[in-house]
Amino acid sequence: MLKNRTDILSAKIKKPIKKVQPKSEIKQAYELVTKDLLSALKKAKEGTKINLGELGFFQKKLSRTRNPYGDVYRYYRVSFKASNILKKELDK
Repeated sequence: MLKNRTDILSAKIKKPIKKVQPKSEIKQAYELVTKDLLSALKKAKEGTKINLGELGFFQKKLSRTRNPYGDVYRYYRVSFKASNILKKELDK
């Protein structure tokens, strides 16, 4: 039998269980996502959008620059466009 009010309240309240993922699982997941994104960016053609779920998308663009000696350098630029859902969450 419960003796006082504290015992009654503690008997009714269930403590949340905090699940902690091991660092090795998090590291493996990070590596998997990184490799997948890198391979998708390598395969993508210029102007192609690579969706990242509901968070936004990456876009690959070709850029050019010229140095003072007249040499032209071409490179790919990757930009990220965040979705409205991600922007709202970040603003909180």
